[in-house]
Amino acid sequence: MEKIYQPLWYLAAAITTLAFGFTIRSNADLWWHIAAGREILQQHPLQSVDTWSYTSQASTWLNHEWLADLVYALWIEAFSLESLVYWKWGILTITFLLFYSVLKQISSSHLLSFIGLAVTLLLSAPYLDMRPQMYSFLFVSILLYLHYTDRLWSLLTPLLFLLWANIHAGAILGIFIIATFAFSRRSTASSVSRRLSILALSCVALLGNPSGTSFITYPLQYAFQSNGDFSLLSEWQSPLVSYSFGGLTLLLALFLLGLISCIFSFTKAKHRSEAFLFLLLFAMAIKSERFIPFAALLLPIILLHTLPQTQKRLPRLLEGVFLVLFLSCASIYTFSFPLNSTAFAFMVRQDKSPVVMCQFLQAQNLSGNVFAKYRLAAHIPYCTQGRMKVFIDGRADTVYSPEIFATYRSIYKMNLGWENQLLEAGTDFVLWTKKGKFPSALKKSPNWEILFEDHVSYLFERTDRTTPHTLSPFTPKGPYAALHQAIELSKQHRYKEGEQALKFETNAPEVCRTEAKLIAYQNRFEESYLKLQECKELFPHPTRITLLNDTEKRLRQFAPWGAHVILPQITLY
Repeated sequence: MEKIYQPLWYLAAAITTLAFGFTIRSNADLWWHIAAGREILQQHPLQSVDTWSYTSQASTWLNHEWLADLVYALWIEAFSLESLVYWKWGILTITFLLFYSVLKQISSSHLLSFIGLAVTLLLSAPYLDMRPQMYSFLFVSILLYLHYTDRLWSLLTPLLFLLWANIHAGAILGIFIIATFAFSRRSTASSVSRRLSILALSCVALLGNPSGTSFITYPLQYAFQSNGDFSLLSEWQSPLVSYSFGGLTLLLALFLLGLISCIFSFTKAKHRSEAFLFLLLFAMAIKSERFIPFAALLLPIILLHTLPQTQKRLPRLLEGVFLVLFLSCASIYTFSFPLNSTAFAFMVRQDKSPVVMCQFLQAQNLSGNVFAKYRLAAHIPYCTQGRMKVFIDGRADTVYSPEIFATYRSIYKMNLGWENQLLEAGTDFVLWTKKGKFPSALKKSPNWEILFEDHVSYLFERTDRTTPHTLSPFTPKGPYAALHQAIELSKQHRYKEGEQALKFETNAPEVCRTEAKLIAYQNRFEESYLKLQECKELFPHPTRITLLNDTEKRLRQFAPWGAHVILPQITLY
């Protein structure tokens, strides 16, 4: 019976992990990571200087994730861009099955381990996107697994740090973890000299990266200082600022349980190393939301350590009932999603990316300096292979000074003299989303004209630009080209033609919802509601379901009136 029982719990853990692996997040950094990996693959340089910007040209670039970038490029070369979903699901599954094993080692209960895993996944879900930080989640789980299986103090650990130091700066956090475990009661099986030797070798291994000591000092600046305007970036903000009331309440309630457990641990002089690590990671998570997943990994560990041993053992029959329940619910939810590469477009918010603009830039072979919105700028090196230079992009302070970021903010906020700053910097183009005051101001300015637009963005060109160019004939392709065409037709109230333009492209994010709107705008409301139900089945993530429900609610406001009202134009905002 045990031969079936235990694998089924691990299967439930794996499927539940996958259920949290459909995070929808607009990860702009992904595109410059792919571009960097492509350059390493093609030109073999471990880039240490910037070649992609016109504000920091030849400045030092601390690319502490170069190996992760290379993995991206090799993966795409071997398979495809969209197949990165398999890379993510693979890393995610390995990470949290290892973590589940750790919880099982602590609790001796599959049920409690599963609940602990679910709590960690719940708190970490918003950050489980396609970025190199995923490797740090994996390596922390490996460290925890090695610690709880008494294998941490071997030569494997320094080798692990050597790899980690070339793939993500989270390796610094790993050093804090093993330094704490070096004084753990669990580690007494190894001699003090051995533990200190492995710790020292692991620290030395951090220097085995192209950036040397800069790799170590860089992440510490976020831990101990505000780092100027870069701390205003959303991913580095405190959850006290960035989280909604409901999300913050849940986060603080769960972390409060962890704090109570820490007090108990220090009072009883038990598991103090885990308590110390949780307090450290909790403080870092409150300072920056990016550290929440790391604190979430320690939370169930400290809670399970606090729970009396007698309460960790539940009747096998009761655990079996919960196993069937969890496995069934996780399977129903997970397998309602597309477990293939079509999930990629939803997970990276491709409907918010300048997909057609990228086709245009590649077709026209343009060169020049581009002032781009922060979340769009990474597409410039990705689409143009460095021909067009950016003002600033998602590499943030690994390349740019705080002054450049401050100037960027001053320009797009249209502070006094903003346009002179833009022109004096030598800017040839502006790439910006269609929403907001900034693109409206550029439209009104005699210094700029729209060169091209797609479904989400404008490309403005400077009117007095001296470098001539001739645009080649260009026909955009794909679902987002059709989406842009449909939106333009809707502005002219040519709803039927817009619907026809989307007829064969509805599997892409936002396209299906737009088709449903166009159908409703022709007074075919019941058909429109059925189309929205189809849209929900494409990628039934809660945020997508909420969006589609809101769309149906708004459309129903117009249904009784039919053609007697002027229906709103279709936008993506």
